[in-house]
Amino acid sequence: MRKSLLLLLIITNIAFGFKYTGDKKTEVKIIERICMTLLDKQYVNVFVSNDISYILKYSNRFISTNSCKQADIIISNKALNIKECSDKPIFVIKYYLLKKYPNAIGALYWHKGRPNIVLIKERLEMFNLFPSPELIQFIESEQNLW
Repeated sequence: MRKSLLLLLIITNIAFGFKYTGDKKTEVKIIERICMTLLDKQYVNVFVSNDISYILKYSNRFISTNSCKQADIIISNKALNIKECSDKPIFVIKYYLLKKYPNAIGALYWHKGRPNIVLIKERLEMFNLFPSPELIQFIESEQNLW
């Protein structure tokens, strides 16, 4: 009985260890810093999908908008059908969404418990966004991503 209980606890811990997506406050601070730096603004108007509303909860620099038309940038973690906002940059929280959105400028995703940042050079240029020297190390060419 004890061995089976111990085995169950170990398997549960391993399963949750692989599902770890990082600290939400840390994630928001990283996204906040990236958006403020790229857009060169102290306060950024953002349109956020409902399931990641924690971004607005933990941010001091994001101003929520009800419409993507009013936003400076869109932050998403799922595929949204927002064709009317194809002229707005999107920052995604899942790596695979970089393929889905042709206007996705970058991503923050968690891998092995660590945050990974990717900014796409060609898409940054498309929106006339120029990263600061602190973000240069995260820039990749679109051809190297997949």
